[in-house]
Parts: sequence; structure tokens; C-alpha cells
Amino acid sequence: MADGAGKRGGRIALIVVTVALITAAVGGLVVWRFFPQAIPNQLDRAWDARVNEIDAIEAAKAAVSTRTPTAISLTFGDAKVNWVGDKPAVCGLVDIEEPEDSFVGQERFVYVDGQVTLEQADGTDAINRQWDAVCKSV
Repeated sequence: MADGAGKRGGRIALIVVTVALITAAVGGLVVWRFFPQAIPNQLDRAWDARVNEIDAIEAAKAAVSTRTPTAISLTFGDAKVNWVGDKPAVCGLVDIEEPEDSFVGQERFVYVDGQVTLEQADGTDAINRQWDAVCKSV
């Protein structure tokens, strides 16, 4: 009897292993068939968003430079991108060194829709309005 039970137990184990292998193979085929695009698409979207953020930061730096033609140097600090709808807005810090500079240290800037607001040039009220509207969640 023990010998018959051992053979039966071996067959059951073989069946369980076979079913597990078939299930794993079918599962692998399902994942391979239906999800191969999902991971690359997510990576592509993340890459595109990061490229857009880098482009927005570079555009903001160029806009600050254009607004300060007499600057001797521009030293940019942190710059973060916040999305306003589908458009990137850049919130950051810049130290603008000018020949007659009364503002010491970094000042805030906000770049939205091709327009830059600078703390020193546009005033504290203007930058506070922009910062509160665009940058608080960054």
C-alpha cells in the first residue's frame, strides 16, 4: 500500500509541477503580448517630460538674460518646473550682477508663456503674485 501511495504522490507532484509550468508560460506570453508597449511608452513619456523641463529651464534662463542686458554676470540657483495646464512654468533663483546693483544676493524669477518676472526689475508685489500663482506647489 505504501508503494502505491508513493507512486500516486509522485504523479500528483508531477501534475502540480506541470500545471505550474504551463501557467507560468501562459502568464509570460500574456505579459509579452499585451504589455511590451506599456513600459517603453511610460519611459518615453517620462523622458519627453524631462526634455520639456530642461528646454523650459533653458528658455527661462535666456529670457532672464534678455531682460537684463546690462548684467555683468548671471548665476542661476535652483530652478524647478511646474506645469500650468500643459505648459511648463519655471520658478527659480538668479543672482544678477550689474554695474549699479542695489539688490544683493539671489532673487526669484518666474517664467510663464515666454514672459519672465524678475523680483528686482518688476517689484516684490509682482513676483509674489506670480510665485503664489505658479510656484507654491513646486
